[in-house]
Amino acid sequence: MTARRRLAILVAFAAVATVLPACQSGARRGRGGAGGDPGAPESASAGAAGEISISDAELAPMDAYIRRRFWVLGDDVEIVASKEYFIQNLSIAARIGAVKREDRDGADEAVSTITYLGQPDALDFANAPRVMVGTGITVTARRRIVVRFTRTTSADVPVRLRITATGKARMGVGDQVMRREEVLSVGAQIRRGPAGYLFEES
Repeated sequence: MTARRRLAILVAFAAVATVLPACQSGARRGRGGAGGDPGAPESASAGAAGEISISDAELAPMDAYIRRRFWVLGDDVEIVASKEYFIQNLSIAARIGAVKREDRDGADEAVSTITYLGQPDALDFANAPRVMVGTGITVTARRRIVVRFTRTTSADVPVRLRITATGKARMGVGDQVMRREEVLSVGAQIRRGPAGYLFEES
């Protein structure tokens, strides 16, 4: 049988109130991310109050998406991500002295702002504000990155990711630039369909 992963919704995540831990774990089973449910049926279904269960097969496309190797760059970048899934799949690279990081945790949203402190001509990959989404997506800004962890409030869209870069925005793979736009937006989500949860990329 296919194991299910539970993502808590409509409840506060007191156990993960700290914003953006530097970890990239792939396991997200159980409330807060531990334990499994090997005896569960394969299809997704509503669990206990405040929870929803999604099968490994339904989450697999999002797992694969955040393992893709690509990068996004802009003067300013905003990342909006579902807290329950991405709290374990997003990490900040903040070089001491080169950037300033400010964290704010609210009932429905946790926000981290990473701002570059140096001179523009001294900016490079090592000291720029940078975020890793999963193990594949690198997000870098010339000035500032704002990460918004939003608490899931609808079982219809339990997992979502949106990366919006503005100001000479670029997206690429390795040394190759694939897109050049003044405002560039990429992302993906998992939403409820007629027969289970579906993955959508945009």
